[in-house]
Amino acid sequence: MKPTKSILILLSLFLMFSCDNPGEPLVCDEGLTDVDGVCILVCDEGETIENGECVSICNEGSTYIDGECYYQGDLDVLQDIIDVNESWSGEETRIQIWDDGRLIILSFLSGQLTTLPESIGSLNRLEELYIYNNQLTTLPDSIRYLSSLERLSFHNNQLTTLPDSIWNLSRLEFLNLSDNQLTSLPVNICNLLPSDCYINVSNNQLCEEYHFDCVQEWGTQDCDD
Repeated sequence: MKPTKSILILLSLFLMFSCDNPGEPLVCDEGLTDVDGVCILVCDEGETIENGECVSICNEGSTYIDGECYYQGDLDVLQDIIDVNESWSGEETRIQIWDDGRLIILSFLSGQLTTLPESIGSLNRLEELYIYNNQLTTLPDSIRYLSSLERLSFHNNQLTTLPDSIWNLSRLEFLNLSDNQLTSLPVNICNLLPSDCYINVSNNQLCEEYHFDCVQEWGTQDCDD
């Protein structure tokens, strides 16, 4: 039996509407995108998929931690500081600020640090270093390599001497050495540091001969002479 003309028209209409209206549009869960009828995770440029999530692609030498890339060399220095200070009192005494994966501000406050490792000199993006109320007696010579350092404070430690290299910090704007046990300063200190560097050496054991014009805060001294 041959199909009638009416049946052929109805069949054509069915096929036409079936093609134009395939059904309800695909609704993907939050974070997923419809790609050719399949819900998949699509990451932004500079990201990759790891454990079902989009994470940043870190540059070589950097490590991905909690959604950010951190320069591994700077992380290693932090670990070195912890390793050489068994009496360190914990994370709550440390403040760190990063910029574009590099450490730029580091503080250890009342953390009972006694030593800084030589590796600290590799923090060449560090702009501010504050070590307050600790137990440092000496500083590593590698401090000279902190070429970006602008503010430096060792307030209230047990420093008796300073490495000559500390006077090579050509970008230093603020230096706080108060409340230590210093007995001398280099006679040419005013020529070694930038002319606008604010220097505080109060409450040490410096005699008047070290009261140079470039020292803004002299305070009181416990000089034996």
